[in-house]
Amino acid sequence: MIEDFNAYHDGSCATADICIIGAGAAGIAIAKEFLGTRHKIVVLEGGGFDPDTDSQNLFESEISGLPNASIHDGRARIFGGTTTLWGGQALRFEDFDFQERCWVPHSEWPIPRKELDPY
Repeated sequence: MIEDFNAYHDGSCATADICIIGAGAAGIAIAKEFLGTRHKIVVLEGGGFDPDTDSQNLFESEISGLPNASIHDGRARIFGGTTTLWGGQALRFEDFDFQERCWVPHSEWPIPRKELDPY
């Protein structure tokens, strides 16, 4: 069930076992894992189903240091999150992505890159 909190009155409350913040790729994937379980899940998304300038403007900020537009242009407050901006773009993994990082236990991939390359 999808509900718009804008339709709720001030002081209204929602209860759940788990609250997931953001209906982007990760939030939706996590929520789907709980479908059919005894857990009541609430997914909170700052945007709606359609782009909304007022919601998107909440990302307005000033960036100091190196030029970076991604906080403004690379994020989307909408159901689906930033995946709505991907347009099918996916990049190949770099060799570095498969390497162990000494500061992250078990960080090496369990399968070699050559097994993924055909796909």
